[in-house]
Amino acid sequence: MLGSGIVTLPWTFYHSGFILGTLISFISFIVSMRTCILVMRTTGPGEDFYDTMYRYWGQPGYMISIMSILAIMIAACTSYYIIMAQMLYSNVLALGKWIFKADLPVVSDGVDFSHFSLTYVAIGLYFVMLAVCLRRDLSIFIRISSYGAIYIIIITLGIIAVGFYSLSNTTYQYTGFPSQT
Repeated sequence: MLGSGIVTLPWTFYHSGFILGTLISFISFIVSMRTCILVMRTTGPGEDFYDTMYRYWGQPGYMISIMSILAIMIAACTSYYIIMAQMLYSNVLALGKWIFKADLPVVSDGVDFSHFSLTYVAIGLYFVMLAVCLRRDLSIFIRISSYGAIYIIIITLGIIAVGFYSLSNTTYQYTGFPSQT
């Protein structure tokens, strides 16, 4: 199982570099492992987190544990939604330029309804996700998610291929975004 922190790893490695990023990942691994050992010692065999909270702090601890799990789930869903909207907006801009030769303006901040922007993409994505979530039979999604490991392998191979290509081709050209005038 992967947490929402996995989506920040490319940004972290970009800003910290390979050596410092690897060091930070290793230190995070050590801290996570130590935390898991402490949690296992505290809870004992076969107990759930909620039961442990109830045993140590009673009903208020039990309610706090449920509320904290709900807050973490809401934060993770919000983060994933924001990332999906931003990635979809960039893809729509790229496809618009590639397929239709349309030079759509890049709006990077704020709510803007004057022309196509991230706001429209977020609203459209909301309605698509709402329609998907309102389905009663979710068996298709269960079948699709069972192939998740294959997609992770494909993405990993794509990243490795781009990495090897980047090692052989060092003539980079960054044109940047068009100016906002």
